[in-house]
Amino acid sequence: MGKRDWHREYLVKCAGFGDPPWDRELDDMLEKWRRAAKKLKLTDDDLKYIVTDWIPRNFDIELEGTRKVIGVLTAEAIDMMMASERKAIGEKIVYGVLPAHTVFYRALKFTDPKINVYFIDANFVSFIQPLFHKIAPFLDYAEEHGVRYGCRHCALNKTRYTLLRQGIVPLPDVSWIWGFICDQAPKSDEFIKEYWNQEYPIIYSRWSHHGAAHEKEYQNEEMVKYLGSVMREGYEQVCKLLDIEVDEKAIMKALEERRAYLIKYEQLSQFMAAHPPPFNGEIPLILSHGLWAVFNTGYKYYNEALEAVIRDARERVAKGEGIVPKGSPSGMMWFMPYCNPFIMRMFEENGVVIAFCDALLPSKADLEPLKFDDPFEANAEAFLKEAMMTNWGTKADLTIEKMANYNVDFMIWGFEDFDRWLGSDQKLCLAYVERKTGKPCFYIEGDEWEDRDYSEESMRTRIETICQVVKARLSAGP
Repeated sequence: MGKRDWHREYLVKCAGFGDPPWDRELDDMLEKWRRAAKKLKLTDDDLKYIVTDWIPRNFDIELEGTRKVIGVLTAEAIDMMMASERKAIGEKIVYGVLPAHTVFYRALKFTDPKINVYFIDANFVSFIQPLFHKIAPFLDYAEEHGVRYGCRHCALNKTRYTLLRQGIVPLPDVSWIWGFICDQAPKSDEFIKEYWNQEYPIIYSRWSHHGAAHEKEYQNEEMVKYLGSVMREGYEQVCKLLDIEVDEKAIMKALEERRAYLIKYEQLSQFMAAHPPPFNGEIPLILSHGLWAVFNTGYKYYNEALEAVIRDARERVAKGEGIVPKGSPSGMMWFMPYCNPFIMRMFEENGVVIAFCDALLPSKADLEPLKFDDPFEANAEAFLKEAMMTNWGTKADLTIEKMANYNVDFMIWGFEDFDRWLGSDQKLCLAYVERKTGKPCFYIEGDEWEDRDYSEESMRTRIETICQVVKARLSAGP
């Protein structure tokens, strides 16, 4: 018997390239995958472990949709590892950061297909940690080269620094960094430029969070117009550096593309509201990245993966099947720590499922038609509707709306103690939501991107306690 080809087995068994129609791409993808894995120093032993143990233990790869979602992440990681080759032949490279709408980055690519757009932090971390459990070396390197651990910087920013400094990805033609939600990313890019490489080309777009508690900021015309002007200014600077014209039709095309994906994604959200849910919320969460983190591979893989997941969900719901027994509690997390998938598995081992990620779950307002016609103001309006973008009171109000709309039994915050914006108001939201809904709410200390500060066993104790309390509260009734 010959030596097993673990690169091929990974693509076929775990990443959907053994399933039609992706199987037609297998040979071409396999060659690229070998080069990418070598660049990332992923060994045969690494691949054997994830194919035979890690991925089957933490992901339901019996489902075609799950395999294809893994394939979405893999295809983008492979493409990202080709960025240096593309730059060498004269193609342009643009970086952005999570969380940012995909629209403007996609519009750049519509304007000139030889412009490559990558979120080198979020899309890489979403590949290397949940699928390989190997983000730690990238974080350790950053901490050894100026980003001190004690400052509790976001793992995404540290990973971006390491990828750049180690030459795994090239310097871009421009890094357009949004500080609309949290401003760690712009500060981190300024650090990278000043501390390491003065030739790092950055454009900052930032925003002052000044909405009153419970204000629906997307209905504030002055606020929408101001944010739209900031987006316009940043986009015009990017286009100038790339030597292309501002094409507003390309922006509207990208906005329509995003909204079409959003509407289709909502179909999956409705299936996830079943009791029991067909699976946990990790796979839907990763699919929501199609709204927030632009992929240079575009929506092709995303749309086909989403359709496959919807088919899987529809079939399970029709049969009354789910990831936990019927009658089990179904909950929501503000931001699910999907990069550490053993956490979701431990809830299920205790007869409880986390079905939704609040931060990325569409609200009723998200699905309503946009009122502004100007492409920049329309994008600002859409952005201000998002739970991550708004003030703490509206964020809590949206949580309450989603808990009712999606049939949620309990709510968990946490895993964002490193984030100066998203982690700052969670205990305030918790107290408000629990008081208004009467449903059990919890907070867990931790980091959603990495697990160096906690083990599976230490997390298991907390999760078991939460599950016991949830079951007891639900048994007691309202």
